[in-house]
Amino acid sequence: MALTSRLALEVDSRSAQQQVDDLRRALTALNDAGLRSGPVLSGASRAVSDTGRNSASAGAQVQALERRVRSLSSAAAGLAGPLVAAVSTKAFYDAAEAYSTLTNRMKLVTDGAGELATAQKAVFDISQSSYQPLNATAELYQRIATNQKELKLTGAGVAGVVGTISKTLAISGASAASASAALVQLGQAFASGVLRGEELNSVMEQAPALAQAIAAGMGKTVGELRALGAAGLLTADAVVKALQSQQQAVDQLFARTAV
Repeated sequence: MALTSRLALEVDSRSAQQQVDDLRRALTALNDAGLRSGPVLSGASRAVSDTGRNSASAGAQVQALERRVRSLSSAAAGLAGPLVAAVSTKAFYDAAEAYSTLTNRMKLVTDGAGELATAQKAVFDISQSSYQPLNATAELYQRIATNQKELKLTGAGVAGVVGTISKTLAISGASAASASAALVQLGQAFASGVLRGEELNSVMEQAPALAQAIAAGMGKTVGELRALGAAGLLTADAVVKALQSQQQAVDQLFARTAV
């Protein structure tokens, strides 16, 4: 979700000036907490980086953010005179909710505050750098990480695969809705252990660059993927290995793609 910290304020009453100042201070506090303008909570990764340096405070970060959001809401509601804001209070609630959802998802697949902070930062960085939906990216990460032992993946390995997938969506030029749908469908495929049927159709239709990467990594053509899926050969392990083999090629193509 794109956020901007710029507010346009029109206040007729001088008595409202203090409330305006309070609102601005609340916004500054939110910025300092990591909610800067950008494609998807673009400054929030900095807040997560801070958490990484002090991993014991991972839970406190979310609570502090939510308190700041509530404070902002109260300040905005009390302003006298017309208030024209480029960012609505709802946007900050949505941001806090997204952050909390991310944290809850990562808690399910990490052990301890240190791993939690690392996973949070990885998902934030992937979502921002590839301009993909945060919640869907987090869900895909969770689905893959749930089976990372079976897939012989470390936390960094999970992040690498999710990053490659997200970049192929950007290369495909998928809309936010299409990208989110593809990420969710792919996550379901990883949960079931095989990519086929509706999930495969979604990938091929909404993320052609992802389908191409999987096919190339398996030494097949895109046209052969449906047959492989029907035969149950597009297992989670096979898809992961295919994507890992194409990581460098995807990185190079992504670097040349205007997003």
